[in-house]
Amino acid sequence: MAKVVDVEKRGGGTGSLEELPLELRQNTIVLRGPAHPSSRKALVYLLGTAHVSQDSCKEVRALIREVKPDAVFVELCSGRTAVLMPPKDLVIPTFAEMFDQLRNKKANAFAVIYGYFLARVASRLTVLPGEEFRIAYEEALACGASIKLGDRPIQVTLQRTWGQMPAWHKFKLLWQMLVQASSLPDADELAATMEDLKDTDMLTLAIKEMSKTFPTLWRTLVLERDQYMAASLRDLARTSNRVVAVVGKGHQSGIRENWEAPIDVKALMEMPPEKPPWISKETTRWLLLGGLVGSVALVYTVRYARRSKS
Repeated sequence: MAKVVDVEKRGGGTGSLEELPLELRQNTIVLRGPAHPSSRKALVYLLGTAHVSQDSCKEVRALIREVKPDAVFVELCSGRTAVLMPPKDLVIPTFAEMFDQLRNKKANAFAVIYGYFLARVASRLTVLPGEEFRIAYEEALACGASIKLGDRPIQVTLQRTWGQMPAWHKFKLLWQMLVQASSLPDADELAATMEDLKDTDMLTLAIKEMSKTFPTLWRTLVLERDQYMAASLRDLARTSNRVVAVVGKGHQSGIRENWEAPIDVKALMEMPPEKPPWISKETTRWLLLGGLVGSVALVYTVRYARRSKS
């Protein structure tokens, strides 16, 4: 175990940096947690990952084995635990089958959409989306650490996203989804794009691109979740001595900036006021919202990659 030394002071709540092996320093931030009843402060190793990267998976495994934490925090919620399970059957479901799952409440919208896109591209990818979280889960079990699903519930995030969008943006988003559904990248192009972006948080990058057209997305999908995860991670640090937190690189700086800030978690969990439904079936709305994380995000990401190459 490496020695703790006060080598640098940073803003945003960083305490001291940890002398980690060289290969783990670049993407890890060390935060000091709140004081325990014993007046000791936990060390929180905040690792920023790219969601489709073999290197990130290796870093997660190496960091947990180096630190031997008593708790591991991952950027997931209870509605996204399917990510933690090794994929079994990746047969691509039909849209009729997906709608049937939603209508009969066999699975939530995220699980349905995630399963669809996972099955579509898995045969072409060397690392599945969210693989680093599954490795963090497995390593935590191996070293006897507790697991903390620290992200805001996906249902709350999607409802707040939808509720804060102007009506015109809702129609525009639905129209773009209908148009772009036929222009999704094929598996080969998607695999090449992910390879080009393997050192970035692809999902956050996609949201940033989409926010140029739909400004509210950045607030509800990134900034609010940064605050929620900072508060959730602080709570975990109050009862732990050593914590490894695995989050996308796009959330790492936001969590650090909010580390010592007052955060109103109750306000972040408030649901938008109910309005007369303009879509008759609630399941249809959830399907469309799920597509926000799927089809539109992929299209925007591929467009960004193409512009970066040119």
